[in-house]
Amino acid sequence: MEWLVFLEPDPLGLLFKTHFRNKYVMLDITHVVADALVECTYKTARTFAKGPTKALGMAKKAVYEGLNMGLEQGLRVMCRMQGELMKSKDYQEGVAAFIEKRKPHFIGE
Repeated sequence: MEWLVFLEPDPLGLLFKTHFRNKYVMLDITHVVADALVECTYKTARTFAKGPTKALGMAKKAVYEGLNMGLEQGLRVMCRMQGELMKSKDYQEGVAAFIEKRKPHFIGE
């Protein structure tokens, strides 16, 4: 799911994704410093918290629902969700921030 939010899905460069959902395996645990791992965790949490949380939740839901349906049905679900999100305050804030060339301040609504 990280690719939905981050341009850098593995900021420490120590993890690789397995075929299991969101499960990671350490490549070389001897190079992992506890402080760096904690900071990476907090950085990820802060990024999620500052983002459009409603849209992130719907994106995650769409991905998981889409695993069990065909393309046409998946596109219908995506269109429905996009329509809902376009009515949100976070959508309006995102568009306004883009036009005004500033960072958005999302509120989760």
